[in-house]
Order: sequence, then C-alpha cells, then structure tokens
Amino acid sequence: MSTALDICQRNLAAVKTRADAFREEFPETAAMVERVRAVFPNAKLKAAVEGGKTTGAAGDRLAMDMEARKLVRGTDPETSVQAALRVAEYQASHEGLIYGALRDAGAAGLTKDEIAVHTRMDAVAVARRLSSMEARRLIGRTVLGIDPVRYQTRENAKGNACAVWRLA
Repeated sequence: MSTALDICQRNLAAVKTRADAFREEFPETAAMVERVRAVFPNAKLKAAVEGGKTTGAAGDRLAMDMEARKLVRGTDPETSVQAALRVAEYQASHEGLIYGALRDAGAAGLTKDEIAVHTRMDAVAVARRLSSMEARRLIGRTVLGIDPVRYQTRENAKGNACAVWRLA
C-alpha cells in the first residue's frame, strides 16, 4: 500500500516529466514563459500564472501581460519583454495625445510626422499607436478614391509620402 508521501512523490515526478517534455517540444514558448515569470515581481501573481488562475487583480494583470506577450518574439532579449509589459502604462496617454492632435487639426488631418511634432512624441511611437487606433476605428486614413482605394498623402521632411490621418 502506498503512503501519501509516495503518491505525492510519484505525482511530482510525473509533473516534472511533462514539464521537461514540454520544454523539449516547445523550447521558444518555454523560454518565453520563464522570462515572463521572472518579470513578475509579485509571488501571488506568479502563483496565478503557474496555477492558471485568472480572477481578481492577478487575473487582470495576467490578461494584460498576455497581450504584452504578443508584442515580443521568443528570441527577443529580456529588455524587450520588460518594455512590452510596460506598454499599457503609456499606451492610453499616447493615444489621448494623438486623438487630441487630430481633433485640433480637424478635416485637414495630420501625417504621423506632423502628429509627432504636435504631441512631442517620437514618430515611431506615433506610428505604433496609429494602427491600433485605426483597428478600433477611432481614427482613419483620409480616403481619396474607392476603386482602387487611394489615400491622401503629404510629403514629410525627407520627401516621402505619408498618409494623412483624421478622426473616424
């Protein structure tokens, strides 16, 4: 007859075997999981991730972090993972600044470079927010023609054609 300790030891060995098999089969995913676990400063949150719980504040943070994981590749350095986890901190304020700049511009609209100047944001940061705001239909590119679809553009300082954005 097995004792409770024997049963626990067998169960633990089985779990370790499955975890090792997972690491071998999906090394990039396993590495990502380890990096994300290392970033969590909160022991309760670590337990929520490890236990698969998604309720309460830990669940809210976990859902946010799962969105952040979409922003990095398995081969990205730790700094990229940490930056992705911080996106939520400034995404809303960036989008608010962009929305305000486009509201102020009215029907004339603005290019990403013009938005960057108006908001004092980096043009790359502006470009990253534009696509997500367009997907949520907060803003859109100014359409000139339907067949084929053509968008209004303006030249930037380098002479490149940039799409003109406006409120949806």
